[in-house]
Amino acid sequence: MSADLNADLSGAIDPEFAELWQAFLDGGLDDTQVAELERRLRADPALAALAGDRYVEHRLLSLALRHEPAQRFVQATLARVADEGQDFSRKVQSRITSVATLSSPPQLQRQRLTWAHYAFASSLAAMLALLLAWWSTPAPAAPTRPVATLVLADRCSWDGAVLVPGQRLVNGALRLRSGTALVRFDGGAEVLLSGEVDLTLESAGSAALQMGTVTVRANEGAAGFILRTPVSEVTDLGTEFALSVDRAGATDLQVIEGEVAWRGLRTSSANSGTVLRQGQGVRLRSATDATGEALTLTATSLAAQVQALSASDQGRLLSYDGFDYAFTQTTSRRQDAAGGSGWRAPWFRSQVVFDLPMDFTPGQSLAMPADLLPSTGGRMDFPTEREKPDTYRDACMRYYVEPIDLARDGVRYLSFLVQRSTLTDGPTHHWFRCMLTSETVSRDRLGFGIMSNGCPHLLNRFGNSNGTVSIRDAVPYLCVFKVVSSRSSPDQAFLKLYAPEDTVDRHEPAVWTLIGQPGNYDGVLGSLHINNGTERAWSVDEVRIGTSWESVTPRANAGIQK
Repeated sequence: MSADLNADLSGAIDPEFAELWQAFLDGGLDDTQVAELERRLRADPALAALAGDRYVEHRLLSLALRHEPAQRFVQATLARVADEGQDFSRKVQSRITSVATLSSPPQLQRQRLTWAHYAFASSLAAMLALLLAWWSTPAPAAPTRPVATLVLADRCSWDGAVLVPGQRLVNGALRLRSGTALVRFDGGAEVLLSGEVDLTLESAGSAALQMGTVTVRANEGAAGFILRTPVSEVTDLGTEFALSVDRAGATDLQVIEGEVAWRGLRTSSANSGTVLRQGQGVRLRSATDATGEALTLTATSLAAQVQALSASDQGRLLSYDGFDYAFTQTTSRRQDAAGGSGWRAPWFRSQVVFDLPMDFTPGQSLAMPADLLPSTGGRMDFPTEREKPDTYRDACMRYYVEPIDLARDGVRYLSFLVQRSTLTDGPTHHWFRCMLTSETVSRDRLGFGIMSNGCPHLLNRFGNSNGTVSIRDAVPYLCVFKVVSSRSSPDQAFLKLYAPEDTVDRHEPAVWTLIGQPGNYDGVLGSLHINNGTERAWSVDEVRIGTSWESVTPRANAGIQK
């Protein structure tokens, strides 16, 4: 600020005044310094006018740092600056007037007062004009970024693009016209939308409900989730609650479990909120409502609503192989597929010249987790091959019927059982790898594997993601790999591993084993490549490719079959 004053008066201000002025703005003047500042302002009306200008700027800058919505900030700033500027002008002029009364003729006194007043008013008007211009200029749109995932969709009709389970959702409007949908925010909160709902996704931990009914569950790790309505702000305290907003904005809040805090949007800033506990409810009719009307709990838990959803929108199983047939080695990629369903060709070696072994073992399946559909048929084995150390690059391949177009919006899941043998044929090449590869863009490939140290990792050209927990030998693990493609946001892959003792999530999990680096791809992934290091044997079973989590993790007695 002192530098600005010096620049404006071309060096006419001495350093002592600059220090006094800065101390005044900081609120650090004692009585002696106040008297000295007043003396200098009385002696130079032009300096007093300039000081008034700079005081306005100072207040605008300080108020701009307040975290308030744009409209509220502008209105408050206009009022505060006008009031404070007039008050400052009056104080400065009162000092000048008190001296002028003793030493100047009345006419000169009035001229000085009028000139200084209009000088200050002109500066204030210019500053307010700039502020109004800023207010009227549309703010740049917030960059879109994924903040949530659509987990379930039952008979849903959307306003705009069709959304499918597993799809990543970016910040912005989400409008459901009918049906039921479960959205999981990246912060951990789950929000169930029922019927016609207008919801704005703000961040991984907040949203705004303009109209409709939602049920929110936020476990301990997701506590603090904020849901705003036209008249209220609800903060989750580790609980489950239901919220309904009618077209007029009136809001019904019911606490199903735990606690929530709520407050009217336009109640006093000193009102930190009212806490509601399990079984309590409140109806808010306006943003100034600080008490609301008591409601009786009628809402149903999120879990009960999800359990009642239809299985009609649980996705499709596209490809399956249980390895219940004898393997015939071939290099042909276009002959009729042998075994399984949903494939364009049989399994083959990418470089048959190496004549590497690949064995199907009918009747010896890997065990699926207890809560899933049991394995049938056999398995595919990848033995060691130490004599040919370079041939680990040779993959066992198969083309599936419905390729994954990474240039379009979509979600695809791959699952299978994998088991690392106790048999080794050397100390180093113990890894396993599975890749979805492109027939059109060779560099576009996504996949996962197990490193030689037994830890999982995700693979893509934008950077690998490595796990830190090793798998166990001779134990079958269920791997579920998810690929999300998008036209408007980066593509991304996810991996979940389940040991035999783990409970497999009924729906897409809240926590993945690994999350891949996002990136933009253009290829079409049409083939599955599986290979292993030459010094460790591996086995694979129950390969599934589908459009939903449920389609590749079929429950025992569920409607989705092989």
